[in-house]
Amino acid sequence: MKSLLCLICCSLFVFFVSTHSAMAQSPLIIWMSTQQSVSGVKTIAKRFERASGIKVIVQTPLFMDAKFPLFAPNGNGPDIILTYHHQIGLWASHGLLANTEFSASSFAKYIPLAINSLKYRNQYYGYPLGIEVLSLAYNKNLVSNPPSSWYEMQYWQKILSRQGKKSLVWDYHDTELSFPFLSAYGAYSFAHSGFTFNGNHSGLTAANASRGIDFIRALLAQQWLPNEVNQEQIEREFRQQQQAMMLVKPQQWQSLKQLGFQVGLSAIPLINGESPKPFINVYSALINQYSTQKDIADYFITNYLTTEQGLASLDKHVSLGVPAYIPYLNQVASNPWIQVSFTSLKYGQLTPNIPEISRFFKVMEGVWPQLSSHRPSADILLDAERKLLPAKAEQP
Repeated sequence: MKSLLCLICCSLFVFFVSTHSAMAQSPLIIWMSTQQSVSGVKTIAKRFERASGIKVIVQTPLFMDAKFPLFAPNGNGPDIILTYHHQIGLWASHGLLANTEFSASSFAKYIPLAINSLKYRNQYYGYPLGIEVLSLAYNKNLVSNPPSSWYEMQYWQKILSRQGKKSLVWDYHDTELSFPFLSAYGAYSFAHSGFTFNGNHSGLTAANASRGIDFIRALLAQQWLPNEVNQEQIEREFRQQQQAMMLVKPQQWQSLKQLGFQVGLSAIPLINGESPKPFINVYSALINQYSTQKDIADYFITNYLTTEQGLASLDKHVSLGVPAYIPYLNQVASNPWIQVSFTSLKYGQLTPNIPEISRFFKVMEGVWPQLSSHRPSADILLDAERKLLPAKAEQP
């Protein structure tokens, strides 16, 4: 019966798109970042075009996430936008996203963490594709065993420095890279209950969070971390085997595997017995509420993009990290890098999907430059929390 129902639905869809094609059907527009699998999406789009007759245009506009709220309501935005789940709260609260209705069977095909990251105010928006978490990449020629603790990292720092090489360097001005070290001392962005976040309760001054600032300051004082460094320089020195370790996201995996030496992947080392908690980001396909072809967009996502064949096309060019779709995850679960990422998820912190998260990242941008000042670490974070929660700061 279920197979018959699927056949009827597919037949109706083919009739629907054929009729619309005859009436000059508008192309399906997809927006995405150049850092993601553009070639993979184009491959899937061609497959869809051959079956439906509907043209799919894949665009990679600069400042895509900033443009979407401006372009979506006036008809100049995409039908589908591929981006991260933390945009959902802001966009959904402004009525920019079409909500998604999942059947019990389709809901069960996704990793719970991934699909629940798309829930905002009791509604689901879009479909999860991949789960990304920060990991430690290391050159196997220079590091025989990846450090599991910062004590071991210090050991490698001494060994490598004697060889005129660096151990681990990162751009400490990047919140995605530095905040995990604060979280090892108890810091977090916003409080949550399950997958519901409270934008009025921040954890910037929680526990011993200021010691996380002290930790990074000590690395700056030791000249372990340079004051001025950028990601391009870090990646170049890693490729040239002048730097042994690097913090990486799944988008970098494919290029790492193509280097002339073996690269391993590991979790970020423990600090004083505590795990740094990197942000978890869920790469997702969201549908524009103002699209005139939401039904076609949904069909493209569910029948072409979030399928084993579709996700394999994405993964071939730019890694998804941990695939959110369980049938495809089962195919690639033996990949050791996916296993490392999957294990790291239990230590990570899901990036909140509430509107206040954009203010959090903006506030944190102002924290890192102060690390080279003489201002007390606790004062830096207290001031940041006041900026993050202005209403709370105004209370007597």
